[in-house]
Amino acid sequence: MSTIDSPPPALSQALKWENSYINNGKPFQVLSDIGYMIILSPAHADEIRNDERFSFDALLYKMFLGDYSGLEPLVFGTGFHGVVFKSSVRKNLTQSLEWSEVKFVQTATITAARLSNRVFLGEELSRDKDWLNVSIMYTVDSAEAVQELRMVPSFARGLVHWFMPSMNRCRQHIRTARRLINPEVSTRQNAIRDASLTGKARKKPVDSLEWFMDNAGGKSCDYALGQIALGLAAIHTTSAMIVGMLYDLAEHPEFMEDVRQEIASVLKEDGGWKKTSLYKMKLLDSGMKESQRLHPITSTLVNRVLTEDVVLKDGTRLPKGAMVAIPSIAMVDPAVFGEDADRFDGRRFLRLREQPGQENRWQFVTTSPEMFGFGHGMHACPGRFFASNEVKIAIAHLILKYDWKFDEKLPRPQSMKDNAHAPNPEAGIWCRARNPELAL
Repeated sequence: MSTIDSPPPALSQALKWENSYINNGKPFQVLSDIGYMIILSPAHADEIRNDERFSFDALLYKMFLGDYSGLEPLVFGTGFHGVVFKSSVRKNLTQSLEWSEVKFVQTATITAARLSNRVFLGEELSRDKDWLNVSIMYTVDSAEAVQELRMVPSFARGLVHWFMPSMNRCRQHIRTARRLINPEVSTRQNAIRDASLTGKARKKPVDSLEWFMDNAGGKSCDYALGQIALGLAAIHTTSAMIVGMLYDLAEHPEFMEDVRQEIASVLKEDGGWKKTSLYKMKLLDSGMKESQRLHPITSTLVNRVLTEDVVLKDGTRLPKGAMVAIPSIAMVDPAVFGEDADRFDGRRFLRLREQPGQENRWQFVTTSPEMFGFGHGMHACPGRFFASNEVKIAIAHLILKYDWKFDEKLPRPQSMKDNAHAPNPEAGIWCRARNPELAL
C-alpha cells in the first residue's frame, strides 16, 4: 500500500516541486496558503476526473471562503446555482505608425471584458461603465479580500470581515450589480407573463441572462451573482491567455507572421468571418495550446477536496477532507512532449493533429491526462469553447492590425505570482500600426 511522503517546507510555486515530481513520480504533499495539498501524478487524471468523491464544490468553499458576505460570486458555481451556471454555459456558449510602448495587460483585460459582456448581457449593458467596472474589479478586490481574510483566525472571521475595506468593496460591487441586473430581470419576467396571458410569442434576447432564466426554470436565482461569476470565470483568465499568446508571438516573430498569413488566408477564402473560420485556423489553435501548456493559469490544476476516504487503483490512500491536485509542470514533461518540452514550438500540436486518429485529441479545447490547462473530466471549464473563439478573434485583430515586439534590452516580463500565472500589469510591450491584409 502506497503512502504519502512527509510534507516538505511550505512551497508557493510549481517550479519548486519539479524534483519531487520528476524524480519519483509518487504523490507528495505541499503546504499551500490554504493548507496541505496532495500532488498527484497525471497518471491519475482519468481515474479521478469524474469521481464525485473528488469534490470541486468543496474545494471552492475551502479556497474562496464562500460563507462570508461579499464573496458569494466566488462560489456561485456550486449547488443549484452551479447547475444553472454550467448548463447555461455548456448549452450556449494606438494608430501610430511608429513604435510605441503600451501596458498591454490592462488593454487585454478591458478587451476581454467588453467581448465577454457583449455576449453575456448584450450591447447596452456591455457598454455601461458601472457594469464594466464591476466585471473587472470584483475579481481584483475579491482576490485581495480572500487573501486578507485567510490571515484572520477562523473564529474571528465572522466579525472581522464586516470591517475589512476589501470585503466592503466586494459587497459594494454586488449591490451595484443587483442595481443594474435586477430591473432587467423584472422586465423580462413581466414580458414572459404577458406573453403567457396573451398567447403572443415573445422575442427572446440572446444572452446569458436569458440562458440563466431558462435553466432556473422559475426557481429563485440571484442573477446578479451569476453575472459576476461569469466575469470571474471569463474575463481575467481570457485576458491572461490573450497576453500569454501575444507575448509568445512577439518572442517568435517568424511564427507570428505564419499565423498572420493563415488568418488572412482563411478570412479571404471565407469572405469574412464565418462559424467555420475559427476552426480552420489550425496553426493559431496549435500556438494557443502550446502557449497554455507553457503558461497555465495556475501551478496546480484538476483541484479537488475529497468527501470520503479513497484508495486509488495503485493503492495510494487519500483521506477524507484532503485537497488534491495535479501539477501543471506535468505539461512540460519531456517523456510526453520530447526533449524540447520546455521551449515554445507553435507547430507542436499541429503536427500531433496531423497524425492518424489524432485530429481532435490535440485541439485547444480538448482536455486529456497530458494536457489539462482547462481542467479535466466533468469539472473541466465549461466555457472553454467560448474562450477559444474569443482569444482567436482578439489575436486576429491584434496581429493583423499591429506589429509587436519586446524591448531588445529587457527579458520577457515574468508572470508567476505565488501559485498563479498572473501577467504583470505594469509590463510594457512595443507596438506599431500596420496595414492589415484585409479589413476586419
